[in-house]
Amino acid sequence: MSIMIKPADLSKYECFSISDRLGNHVRIMVKGEVRTWRLDGQTSFTISLKILGDFGCYEHFWSHAGGEGETWWGWLHSTDKDYFMQKLVGSSAWEFDWDTSIKEAIRVVREWRKDGTLSRSQAQEIMDQIRNRDHDTMGAEGFCQLLSGVTYETPSREERIRKEREDAKWKLTCAFTERTRREAHDALRRIREFGPISDFRNEYAFSEYYEMTCTRMKPRLVQFWDTIWRPFIEQAKATEGFKKEVAA
Repeated sequence: MSIMIKPADLSKYECFSISDRLGNHVRIMVKGEVRTWRLDGQTSFTISLKILGDFGCYEHFWSHAGGEGETWWGWLHSTDKDYFMQKLVGSSAWEFDWDTSIKEAIRVVREWRKDGTLSRSQAQEIMDQIRNRDHDTMGAEGFCQLLSGVTYETPSREERIRKEREDAKWKLTCAFTERTRREAHDALRRIREFGPISDFRNEYAFSEYYEMTCTRMKPRLVQFWDTIWRPFIEQAKATEGFKKEVAA
């Protein structure tokens, strides 16, 4: 990885141009500063981060990233991949993971067979469905349909998404407990993440299959973390924001 430091003259942002071994180029703009908030008078360290380049364009602002004496490189170095990418990209950082979902399905089906929830023929039918289907382009909805063995006619994707969002927002409006609020937020997240799943789940398929769906971080974002971001922030911490040389 190569890093070229640009003059810090863009509204106090520190700017870095980075390229990895595969020829991907990224510009990182970061600004850390101490702020005193008007409402409560508390002092906190804030971080503004912008990333532009071959992996996409993202930005995030952390309003409370520690107190006085904190540094942007020290605080960002402490964040893990899931937290960092969730803040930077949101729920779209994840995609349906067929392989992991199938492993989970096989595990659960075996448990159901042992405790008598499924008969031998029912369990075998599900296993046959898994083995005999081309799943290269199948998403979470197809996964649930496959395991349930249901074929059906559905409304358009747009109509189902619209209906599910309305239902989830209504539930959020009427939520009186923390649990129901979490459930409503989770429903909205899954709509963004998977598309129109809950409509399929509630009306056509067994809800247990929906619970087996698993996600993974998109490979392109994993590559960004591994080849660009993590080497960059490791070096930033080691050199105190590129202000000194690394000791030999």
